[in-house]
Amino acid sequence: MVTTRRRKEVYIRKLIRLGKVSSAVVLPKSWIETQNLRPGDQVYIREREDGVLEISPAIMPMENLRRQVFIIYADKVADSELLKRLIIGAYTQGLINIRVARSDLDFLPNNIIELIHKLTSRFDEVYIKRELRNLVDIEVIHSEAEININEKIAEMFMHLYSEIEHLARALETKEKKHLEEVLKIEELIDRYYYKLLRRIILIQRGRLPAEKHGLESILHVIGDRRIIGIIEMISDLTAEIANELMEESIEIFDERILNGIKALLDAIRKTIPDTIRAFSPPDFMLAHNVLQRLGRLEMALKNFRKNIKKIVTDVKKAGYLISIITKLVDATRLFTGICEVIINRAIENPEQLGANVFELISAQEE
Repeated sequence: MVTTRRRKEVYIRKLIRLGKVSSAVVLPKSWIETQNLRPGDQVYIREREDGVLEISPAIMPMENLRRQVFIIYADKVADSELLKRLIIGAYTQGLINIRVARSDLDFLPNNIIELIHKLTSRFDEVYIKRELRNLVDIEVIHSEAEININEKIAEMFMHLYSEIEHLARALETKEKKHLEEVLKIEELIDRYYYKLLRRIILIQRGRLPAEKHGLESILHVIGDRRIIGIIEMISDLTAEIANELMEESIEIFDERILNGIKALLDAIRKTIPDTIRAFSPPDFMLAHNVLQRLGRLEMALKNFRKNIKKIVTDVKKAGYLISIITKLVDATRLFTGICEVIINRAIENPEQLGANVFELISAQEE
């Protein structure tokens, strides 16, 4: 149980009848203010063996989080990948103080310390507060500064546009500098993703106000979380293609095939500006139009993949190309998820659609 008590108080309250069988009690105003609770927030009620009821906030106030340290025992973690996921999870869940140590107080291996340095460099507002041979303390600078989440999502879209453009230019020019640029942009999109995910989770838990982050409804938090996740996954797929092309020289592939892939990449890239326009404010018809284009693109990619085996006789080359096309198919499918979020959001406010597609009326009017 987590509580924040500045002084011990004893309160006497009368039970209030609530319905036929239930009763309610008014919680002290001073306690509610101390715990930073609002109407609609949840509290835990636990009955002890001696019959005493304990009440604590289900959502921990930021003041309490600052006083807590989330300790990860590196020697108890199976591998470095899991350790990385635990640190990322602690950051995105809104924790402020994170410590990596050993349960036996022995020295941390150098590869673990290097991993922590590399990982923290990927996040904004994160720094290593203290580094000893047997522990590393990570601190997140909690900022409640207002940012417009919709604007940041639009920026993520534009970075994704640039990432796909550089991949297409790499196929056209066969210059690896464009592939290197793809990997740099992927890292930038990751920074956006983790920072926005942390903010969105804090909003979901009531620790940050939705209205100060440009969100018209708390329901939009769920959709925005899905959208930034999809952008990050498409960015990862694009970077994976760049890495594959780095490993296998672009020059070995047939010019016609490279031009075909480039044309399909350009078609995917050109859907992004319309997706941004459809996103804010939600445009039902434009999102539907993008969905249809993506459907045609997916079919074209699948047909192109089928023809690879007929055109390319070298098994190894064919494998590389099929892997690339499959990733583009996956990226196209992911894009449809963004359009679905936009359409659902538009349906929330039919009066704002502008298009006379549908309206919301009362059952009595009908």
